[in-house]
Amino acid sequence: MYYFDPNVRAISANVRCKEPKQSAYGWTYQPFKSHEHLAQLLVMDAWSHAVLKSNHRVTKDFVCAHVLGVDFDESDLTIAEALNVWADMQLIVGTTKSHQKEKNGSRPKDRFRVVFFFESPVVDPEAVKATQEHFVKHFSADGNAKDAVRYYRPCVEIVHVNNDGYFLDPEPAPKHSAKRAQKSAKLREKRYQPFGIVPPRTLAALSAPIPMGERNDTRFMIAKDLYDAGYSEDQIYELITNSPTYQHNQLTQDQFDDIWKSIRSGIKSVESGNAFRRPGEGR
Repeated sequence: MYYFDPNVRAISANVRCKEPKQSAYGWTYQPFKSHEHLAQLLVMDAWSHAVLKSNHRVTKDFVCAHVLGVDFDESDLTIAEALNVWADMQLIVGTTKSHQKEKNGSRPKDRFRVVFFFESPVVDPEAVKATQEHFVKHFSADGNAKDAVRYYRPCVEIVHVNNDGYFLDPEPAPKHSAKRAQKSAKLREKRYQPFGIVPPRTLAALSAPIPMGERNDTRFMIAKDLYDAGYSEDQIYELITNSPTYQHNQLTQDQFDDIWKSIRSGIKSVESGNAFRRPGEGR
């Protein structure tokens, strides 16, 4: 778990990641000070535009994105044309390993990556994916790039850096349909069943944001019910921090301490046989 200022621009880097099958773990928080600093990082190691809450590159651990990488390996867009189209944008352009080489029977041509900058961190992974889709649809960017936690191999060479101009505006995240919401609820419930019976109130609490002023008691209730159903302390923490209340936020040290305090109070109440009591209540 990392603690950081969301206003400090950063990416995730992985010095060990050489092959796709090795790309899930080993990611570290890597802040950058300037466009030129980021350009140096992009040719060093594998990287992801997603800032992650752990070393695991998975969507549920997505925290935010300060930049967006867009690949043009299959497009007929040239580097010169890209620089003309986005002349007024803050960006970095780097060539990829297949630049001006034959690839899958295709003639040698410009193959490159453009890294755009957001003005403020994008905290919704669906908005990141929607922005990627925009480039696929309108500029023939690589279609396999629609992944909020996508990773990239290092660029071969940085050919252009523009640190002055407009920021990239993220596309709005699509609204979740009622059918999709029901499917998600069923998947969550299925996930809990192997551990034991979990009260519907707990499932409901894990499925919606907890209002301010009710979070301590609600976390206590969740921890108590889940521990009683067979969950471990770490599993309870993972479920709470990946609930809508916290999943897109960077935890401060105080929030981290408060969550663990609620969890341990709930567990203690089960172990002591006082599960009906709320924190702070007397016998």
